[in-house]
Amino acid sequence: MNLILRYIAVAFILIAGYFAMTYMQARFDQADMKKAIAAVQAIRPYPASSETITDALAAKYSVKPETIYWSTEIQSKWRGTVRVTALIPNTKDSLTWLVDVSAQEVMPESSAAKSLFEPLEGGS
Repeated sequence: MNLILRYIAVAFILIAGYFAMTYMQARFDQADMKKAIAAVQAIRPYPASSETITDALAAKYSVKPETIYWSTEIQSKWRGTVRVTALIPNTKDSLTWLVDVSAQEVMPESSAAKSLFEPLEGGS
């Protein structure tokens, strides 16, 4: 009987540990996704511009900034990279960036996202 109680206790501890680790990983993933969206929204399309990327997208596509839908997809949990997509209403365009959360680097991935920086690259 004593041996059965030990097995039950070990099984309970293993199950509780699994659920605790799963919960903690989900919380870390949510934080990474939130930081990635904030990093993309913080970039400026032009160095002299004070408008955010959200304002630039709203002006380019003639939509309200609050109607732009931001989605995320974790690319690598180990490296901390997240793909952020901005979906513009009433268009087929979706702009994607690859964000390295740990290094705080934002790299445009889609051609539509890269086009926001073309005047900057062509100007010098």
